[in-house]
Parts: sequence; C-alpha cells; structure tokens
Amino acid sequence: MGRRDTRTTGGTTTNYLFAGQNAVQENVGGTATAHMVPGGIDEIFARITPTRTQSLLTDSLGSTIGLADTTAVNAEYSYDPFGTTTVNGNDSGNTIRFTGREDEGNGLYNYRSRFYAPGTGRFLSRDPLGLASGDTNLYTYVLNQPTGLVDPMGTKPQQSSDLESGADEALVRAHQIHNWHL
Repeated sequence: MGRRDTRTTGGTTTNYLFAGQNAVQENVGGTATAHMVPGGIDEIFARITPTRTQSLLTDSLGSTIGLADTTAVNAEYSYDPFGTTTVNGNDSGNTIRFTGREDEGNGLYNYRSRFYAPGTGRFLSRDPLGLASGDTNLYTYVLNQPTGLVDPMGTKPQQSSDLESGADEALVRAHQIHNWHL
C-alpha cells in the first residue's frame, strides 16, 4: 500500500528494493548506492554506502536524531513537534528523518498512502480510511498529538512502539525495585 519504488530528485532517479515495508537498497543507474539495515517498520539501524557505514540514532518516535560512524556523530537532527527539521553537520544524503519517514527533498514526507507537510502539520490529501481513521478532520496529523503518536501508513494514528516498550520497561523496573525493597 502506497510504497514508492522510484524517486527523481535534481534529475537523479533512485530505485528502491524493499523487504516488507522498508526499503533495503537504493539503486541509481542500475548500481546499488546504499543498503539499509532494517528493524521493524520505519526502523532503519544503519545506512551503508560504498564509502561509509552510518548508524541512525533515533528518538522515541523513530525520528532520526543523529548519524554516527565508528569515529563520530556526523549529523544531528532536531524537530519541532510537527516535524519541521533542522540539520547540523554532514547528513551524507540521508533522507530518513521525522518518525522514520523519508524526506522527499521538497519539504514533504512520504507516509505511504499520502504525503505530509510538517510546516502545516497536515496531510495533503484526505485519509483514505475516512472517518474510520478515528478523526473527523481527515487531514490532521496524528490527532494533533505529534509528541506521542505516529502514523507509519498515513491512515491511522497509533502509539509509538518505543513509547509502549519504554512504559513496559519502566513497569518492570518499578516491579524489580519494589521486590528488592521487600
């Protein structure tokens, strides 16, 4: 659903090879230019080019907050709540940014079934699920709760899996501390 196989930016056409919902290889002119090491949906652990391997450091929403190789953090990313991005350092062509989605090079993010504009905090088209998405405004991004919800398919907001696992870890630690004090 909504998977893009090709992208043209500045006259360069990039083709993508997928494993499930994640792109695992970028090709330009029939040559592999980058390989990605995926985890879950929208979770890329590393980007490997012919000249370097970089790890993508992410926050609880899956947004890239840094690119690091074996020697240093090469780029740092910061976001306003709705995803307007500031990059400091050399991002080496990395396009995986807000909530693990790809920056299209024109200020928009591809959320598979539709495009998102972080400057307005809205999708450019109606939610294809209609009112079944859980919101009466069919252009709203994550029910206007961008610091706790994600929408990997562009159709239905959901709790970030990192936030859920973080809450589970906190409960386990609290239980362990409680048992230790007994």
